[in-house]
Amino acid sequence: MMVNRHKDMQETCMCWGFACGDGWFNILNQLMSNIQHHIDWKEKQREYAIEYNKIAHQCKEGNFELFEKSMDSAVNQEYKNKRLAEIIAGDFRAVPESIPQVTLDQVKEKFGTLRFYYTGGDDEISGMVRMAESWASKSCEECGNVGKRSGEGWVRTLCDFHIAEREALRAEQMKKEGFEIAVANDGDEALAKVASFKPNLMLLDVMMPKKSGFEVCEALRADPARAGLKIVMLTAKGRDTEVAKGLAIGADAYVTKPFSTKELVAMVKAMLGVA
Repeated sequence: MMVNRHKDMQETCMCWGFACGDGWFNILNQLMSNIQHHIDWKEKQREYAIEYNKIAHQCKEGNFELFEKSMDSAVNQEYKNKRLAEIIAGDFRAVPESIPQVTLDQVKEKFGTLRFYYTGGDDEISGMVRMAESWASKSCEECGNVGKRSGEGWVRTLCDFHIAEREALRAEQMKKEGFEIAVANDGDEALAKVASFKPNLMLLDVMMPKKSGFEVCEALRADPARAGLKIVMLTAKGRDTEVAKGLAIGADAYVTKPFSTKELVAMVKAMLGVA
């Protein structure tokens, strides 16, 4: 299935490989195993039908050589006679077609789930792929536990533990750069944190519970006491209307997701005039 990984980039996207957490790796691994098992089973069915038809053809013509070889382990003569009669009287077996080789052209993380682009296979394999995609949409990428999709534009599927872990890691990296950090989980908490923490700069996600980033930004810009607060809006890639709206209501800058902590630190330092 992964033969395309050795091909040139002009021929396939698989040459770039695919990286994911352990949770989704297990889904990929199980899918590959199921597909291979299905192909092997279908091929055995095909081989059995072909061999059966050879035996039946000989038996119908009065030649029992292949039949006798196939019944070497049968010690009951009555059973052998009954089986021979069934073969002579019966029809030939339908021979299943070989399943076309399944070849992955691309594996993507899209809208918080896995997406497989491939050639070959049959209806059963198509069902396996759709099931794996559905499974991924409900499983944490990192550990495989029940996950939930979150984010706008760059959607991730994570369990509560790994959502908190990633946020904590980003905050810890910012702290290592010398910044004092306060985190809010919704719009109302963001306004309360601004009042108590009194930050110099605020990273404000457009999509938040209770109050959106736009509402928080408008409330802060309406407060003369927060006139010096710099606001950076976090928005999804390609959402030009969100960028324009954020700047129009008073945001100083914006960052499109996904972004690296290194890029974010550089922007924050530049806006605060920190070396």
